Amino acid sequence: MDMTERRKRIALIMPEIIDPSDHELIKGVNMQAKKLGMDTIVITGIYNSQNELQQDEYISALENIYTIPEYAELDGIIFASERFRKQSLISRIIEHLVKLDIPCLALGDNCGSLPVIHSRQREYIYCIIKHLIDVHGYRDIWFITGRPDSYSSSERTAGYLSAMKESGLSVREDRIFYGDYWKTVPSQIAKKIVDGELERPDAIACASDVMAVAVIETLESGGIHVPEDIAVTGYDGGWYTLFRGLTTISGRDMQLGADAVCRLSCMMGEQTLERSDLHQKVNIRTSCGCSPQKANWKNDLSLEKRFEKKINHLMYRQQFLISDLIERFSAVDTMEDWIVQADQSLHIMDGVKGADICLCEDWEIDFENTDVFRKCGYSEIMFLALSKRQGNNAKDQYKFHVKDMLPALSQKHEPLLAVLTALSLGSQVMGYIACYYEDADDIQLDDSYVNWCNAAANGLRVLQNKEYQRWQRERLEHLAIRDPVTGFLNQRGLEESLPDFITRCRKAHCNSYITIIGCSEEISAGYDTSLLLANGLRSTVSDNMILCRGSEQIYMVLSDKPLPTLKEDIQNSMTDLLGTQLRSPSILIISHMFISRNLSEHISEIKELMGEMMNMIMYNISDISDYRQALEQLRHKLIRQPQKDWNVTDITKEIGISQSHMQRLYREMFGRTFTEDLITMRIEKAEYLLTHTDLRITEIAAECGYNNETHFMRQFKKRTNLTPTQFRELK
Repeated sequence: MDMTERRKRIALIMPEIIDPSDHELIKGVNMQAKKLGMDTIVITGIYNSQNELQQDEYISALENIYTIPEYAELDGIIFASERFRKQSLISRIIEHLVKLDIPCLALGDNCGSLPVIHSRQREYIYCIIKHLIDVHGYRDIWFITGRPDSYSSSERTAGYLSAMKESGLSVREDRIFYGDYWKTVPSQIAKKIVDGELERPDAIACASDVMAVAVIETLESGGIHVPEDIAVTGYDGGWYTLFRGLTTISGRDMQLGADAVCRLSCMMGEQTLERSDLHQKVNIRTSCGCSPQKANWKNDLSLEKRFEKKINHLMYRQQFLISDLIERFSAVDTMEDWIVQADQSLHIMDGVKGADICLCEDWEIDFENTDVFRKCGYSEIMFLALSKRQGNNAKDQYKFHVKDMLPALSQKHEPLLAVLTALSLGSQVMGYIACYYEDADDIQLDDSYVNWCNAAANGLRVLQNKEYQRWQRERLEHLAIRDPVTGFLNQRGLEESLPDFITRCRKAHCNSYITIIGCSEEISAGYDTSLLLANGLRSTVSDNMILCRGSEQIYMVLSDKPLPTLKEDIQNSMTDLLGTQLRSPSILIISHMFISRNLSEHISEIKELMGEMMNMIMYNISDISDYRQALEQLRHKLIRQPQKDWNVTDITKEIGISQSHMQRLYREMFGRTFTEDLITMRIEKAEYLLTHTDLRITEIAAECGYNNETHFMRQFKKRTNLTPTQFRELK
């Protein structure tokens, strides 16, 4: 394939992924799509709600994921309509699909104008009935099928009739029973046999495994043995048939998925593939009367492997039963915090090889209209908050157009399997999550997955609330002239009081001064440094001075004379209030700003000077705790993307700190310099790639951020005492 052209994308719309038949359908679609060099995007709402259940806002938000095809660039869609229980949702999806200018194919009945494909059922029911006749010699064979108006039921019944007729056996109408592929009807029939209301047949063939298991359980509870007294067979190949020794047909959904891709490929104008090479097969077990030695199910390990994966998944989940996900996401203060928590907790999702978290541009809501937020669809511009991969994270934290759906699809890649689910809280649509898998059997959208999604969405709601509170506080502070916490004038109050203060000083033949004060670090655990500074100021300055809170960390004093000892006075006052010595340095004071009398009519000039002074002090008072958060976030990015071309000058500008100061703090926090840390992370990544991939040394050097292979090899040997080749050979 020419990778300058993007791969074709097939979407599979499903309600849930729980039953083995769900995994088989995805497996069939994915296997055939891979053969054609196409990506498989599974779109699922996780929960398959029924009409009689109340449709709440949470379910509606989950089902919003089905609107993705309206926005994304897809080449074809397979709609698994027969798996949905709610007709109103089926109709809504069909309504959207028929408007799209791409090929769409439905699996099932009643799909309006959409083309439909059905599974091949007649020929395989025929095979299992012929087995009962030709191998075991049964003649009186009953058949329990689905609803009489169902296509699948008609096809399976036709297979039964064909096998009976070909064998010269007559079929009485009262030997064909109609149900709904569930337990009720087959249990009633078996109960009548137990009670003697119906004569015993030689065998009962069921059109689904669920019905077959119900027959076996009812017969055996009444003392009738299977297969000694009555043989029973099923159809579907569910995992629970392993424990009942049920002779059945498996592979229906896998074959259907592959057939659907072949049909859709033709509709897309691609190469013609009328049939796939995936086929259903008869799994001979013991319920038909075959001995264990003749059973062929032991050679079919697909169900056993799936069951083994399920057990392993349950054991993996056990490690995270006691989890503080909600608490961790609830403690976030910034989007960067949220991304870190998401990154550090995604390992809970067993089997996931990568994940992309995509947020709507308007997820933060409008603070002026909090009741108005996104309840359907997706924003035109999306935000890729996190792109996580095993062993290496991709570039993230940038915006992309929703038509691209997943930025990973536009990059060079092998055909992939991705599952898209909604990210929402209550009725608010926040975005979607894409998880990548190597195999359909790895998909586990269970309660642990849902809990993670809910915790992540709750973290976004926490961010919304905190930002809203900040917005409200800022608005109130802007409207008022006094800071509600300290009682000092706020900036607005200062601006209103400044002309009168200057006039008063001029009349008293005094100069006017503004002294700006800030605190450089936390004083002691459990104390609000900024408020402690305010109390120190209050007890230090005289009554004729005016106190103002310029921002959360900065205070100002208006006075008619310089205050040369103010720093020491505040320091002593705070020490008295705290009852202990302060760590030094703790107080920073910018040189007093003299307000000339001739500036009294030009308050805007004073405000400009004050702004410059405040920016200067903000640069100096950013304490170690602020830097700690910024540097921890920097190091987290470094761990995820050591190959990036890191520029210390750009980093320090972004943080707002000098290079020398950053290097000193970085070493204090992490025990090594930034450069040493970067080299260590690059070498660790190189070790991983040497151990787990077949990439050439040149390619690994580039993947680890080295433009010069020789430089890479020199640094690698210096750190490990081995060349990259020697390291790979030893591992």
